Amino acid sequence: MQYRHSILTLVFLGLALCVGAVQAQDRQEITGTVTAADDDSPLPGANVSVPGTTVGTATNAQGQYSLRVPTDADSLRFSFVGFQAQTVAIMGRTTVDVALAPAAQQIDELV
Repeated sequence: MQYRHSILTLVFLGLALCVGAVQAQDRQEITGTVTAADDDSPLPGANVSVPGTTVGTATNAQGQYSLRVPTDADSLRFSFVGFQAQTVAIMGRTTVDVALAPAAQQIDELV
């Protein structure tokens, strides 16, 4: 009986390792910094996402992000309130830094 238990334990551990290895191959980690194009200041809370998926994150207080993306992802989308959104090709890179341009807005006079 103990022999059977040992075999089942080994089989379970083997399957768990295989699943982990497959998941690790599915994704790659991409890091970078999102800044304002006009003054190079970091943009904390900027959105970084993979178009067409639910994969995404937000930048930290220094404008930095780290995101595990599917290996078939070809671009990242960056957005922040008051700035023009930008989609950038990954092109095999593991570091993608982006400078977002302020959105040109004309505000009418308030009464």
